[in-house]
Amino acid sequence: MVTAVRLHVEGVDLDDSLTNDLLGQHFSDYLWSSVDGIVTMTVYVAEGDVTSQVMNAAREVEHRLKGANVLRVHRDLVTQSDIASRVGVSREAVRKWTHRDGEQPFPAPFDTVGGGDARASKVWQWSDVVSWLDDAYCIDMDEAFPDAETVAHIDACLTGVRGYLDKEWQTATIDQTATTRVNTWRRRTTSMAFVCQSLMEGLSSPALLCSWTEGPGSSGTTPQEHAEQIGA
Repeated sequence: MVTAVRLHVEGVDLDDSLTNDLLGQHFSDYLWSSVDGIVTMTVYVAEGDVTSQVMNAAREVEHRLKGANVLRVHRDLVTQSDIASRVGVSREAVRKWTHRDGEQPFPAPFDTVGGGDARASKVWQWSDVVSWLDDAYCIDMDEAFPDAETVAHIDACLTGVRGYLDKEWQTATIDQTATTRVNTWRRRTTSMAFVCQSLMEGLSSPALLCSWTEGPGSSGTTPQEHAEQIGA
């Protein structure tokens, strides 16, 4: 079955004649739509790797359409009423589905919309509902969507999240290294303070203090504790 991947695209005016000419010349295999100002492009993948083919399509759109930016995989979110309308059942039937337990419970809501806890409405990803209908009732909606892992992979590629994480990790590593150096410097400074104080007060011999600063001194023990450990 053909997998449909719907992408959210900004910077594309479907009312512009020049844009429509370019879409007809280069992207006639994709379904374009605009709802409340949100432009989407649906890519259909019959076989092969879904992520790579979607990314090729996204890069070509950004290359040929000046100002176009493919943002992410578009989530088709539906309410109970939407589900009832699309499947052709009553809203009460859908309500019972959403409260179903057992081996094949209804998918968890993707989010809630609306103001306040009392007035908030649950919304589901249509792709999750379609998959559940097929598994639970053998209802084939004749639609195939990418799984959650593929969606996450496509989104990561589109946003360049790998490069961002690499940069953040590198920064964190540098900061951690700097912190380690500061802590080492503090330990050494503390060690020298113990040495000076002990020599001035005659609490330890120079040989014992040298032994302490080269070894246990860096771990936080005092000269007296070190002397007890080595039996001095």
